[in-house]
Amino acid sequence: MDGVIQYIERISGGIGSARLYQIQEDYLIAALSIPALRTVNEINAAREEMRHQSILFADETNAKLVMFNGTNDEMRANANANTLVIERTFNSIMYSSWLASDTTRLTLFNRSSERRIATLAMLSSQGLDVSEVQNLSDQIDAQHAELEYALLQNRDEALQSITSGLKNLNQQFRNTIEVYETNAMIKMKKTEIMSMN
Repeated sequence: MDGVIQYIERISGGIGSARLYQIQEDYLIAALSIPALRTVNEINAAREEMRHQSILFADETNAKLVMFNGTNDEMRANANANTLVIERTFNSIMYSSWLASDTTRLTLFNRSSERRIATLAMLSSQGLDVSEVQNLSDQIDAQHAELEYALLQNRDEALQSITSGLKNLNQQFRNTIEVYETNAMIKMKKTEIMSMN
């Protein structure tokens, strides 16, 4: 996924990858929950969620390829190059346990936090009051210590609860961001109309 996202970022000048990052995050949340699951039904549900997110990722990628005049061949070459880097970095044993790694889970959490900070800074620079969405972001970041503690203590039930809560908070954050972005576009259009009169 990283190679595809990097390609879309490159051809879109950095503006076409936000939704792909969100889908990747949802995919990884489902994948990272699997080592903590106990029943076949729970594992099957997580796998189904991963399959669903994979389909969303493919659909979004195809839409961005069309929107930004990308090609499947270039994208595949970019994704393959990214895969080679991963293979050089991890031997097969380490890579097979990658999803179960506590460090991986915390790294993904931190990457998500960095993207939220960048989004908030961008909206704030447009003169928008981001206090509501900042509160949601703070609630998500507050889960970091609990996540780290649950991982260190191997508390699977706590991990499942935290993962579920993070998924809900992330969705609230995204929904609120969409409202902010819509309002920003409306504000920009009004400014354009007023400057024409």
